[in-house]
Amino acid sequence: ERQFYVWGSILQAVAKRMLLPAAKRQFDSLVNMLSFGLEPEEKTYADRNFVIAIEEASKNTGSLKRMPQAVYNHTRLGWAIMPEALEEEWRVLLREIKAAAPTVPVTLTVNGVPSQNGENIRKYEGLGQMAQDLLEVKQKKLRKSMRWVAQLIARSLDKHHGQLSFTQTPNIEMHRRKERKPEQLSALAL
Repeated sequence: ERQFYVWGSILQAVAKRMLLPAAKRQFDSLVNMLSFGLEPEEKTYADRNFVIAIEEASKNTGSLKRMPQAVYNHTRLGWAIMPEALEEEWRVLLREIKAAAPTVPVTLTVNGVPSQNGENIRKYEGLGQMAQDLLEVKQKKLRKSMRWVAQLIARSLDKHHGQLSFTQTPNIEMHRRKERKPEQLSALAL
């Protein structure tokens, strides 16, 4: 679950939404963050390379594998995810990426009509170049994108947590017997 709520996943979502006009129309209807996980084997070729670039950059920029403080506060304390708080951390993250990102080529794509040149594809020599474009996004667009991702994360987390109920919690009493063998204890410990 956590892989969907770290900066690397958020970077995938927000970069595409901000830099590809066709993405905004598609992404605004999403109900969860599942499309933005950090597992490259479940991605298209271009998205797999984006994830690989994020993994490479995370060697020098630990923030990419970390959950934003606003999201952490939402999961642990139940606080609302404030877009302004995400925005502050976002700028710091982009500066880190720009300074430390390797030059692994990155292609941003979304499903779209191929004739929409520039609407559904954008190529970069590396994450640093993409980070520079993201730093130059107008404040209004940034604010809207942070509000969108904050709401998407909150919906996604709420949906995921709603699916987990106390009835799904294992009943330990059911596994207990009068004779406790070491194998039973080790199985419970796992």
